[in-house]
Amino acid sequence: MTDPKPANVGEPATTKVAAPADETIAFSESAVDAFDAAADQYVVDLTDVSAMLMRRQNMDAVSAAHVETAASLLATRSGRRSAKALSAFGGVLLGAGLGVFTSVMASEAPRWTSFSVAIALIFCTLGGVMMAVGLLRE
Repeated sequence: MTDPKPANVGEPATTKVAAPADETIAFSESAVDAFDAAADQYVVDLTDVSAMLMRRQNMDAVSAAHVETAASLLATRSGRRSAKALSAFGGVLLGAGLGVFTSVMASEAPRWTSFSVAIALIFCTLGGVMMAVGLLRE
């Protein structure tokens, strides 16, 4: 007598997770592991930021206000570092381009070349675009 084949053999293992609208969403086992790891990291980060806020205010215990502020800080901080870096680097390029452009325009005609004007315009354009993209991503 052979054992009947289980229904889920050959299918990916899934776990049902409650969704906000009373729906259930199927997560694979690797997705559940990744979700748990991300949730654990969020709890660690929330604890660290809450404790930092508590120490900054010279308090003895973390309050609900500290946790709410920490959650708000973590929500606005995630993914913003690259946008800020892009915007800052764009500002540096724009500043360098404007500096070169003003020095080229302030000098006498024989001292500037089309190459120096092109470099200044490229720096200004690239820097301006990078700043705009960085600011829009924030």
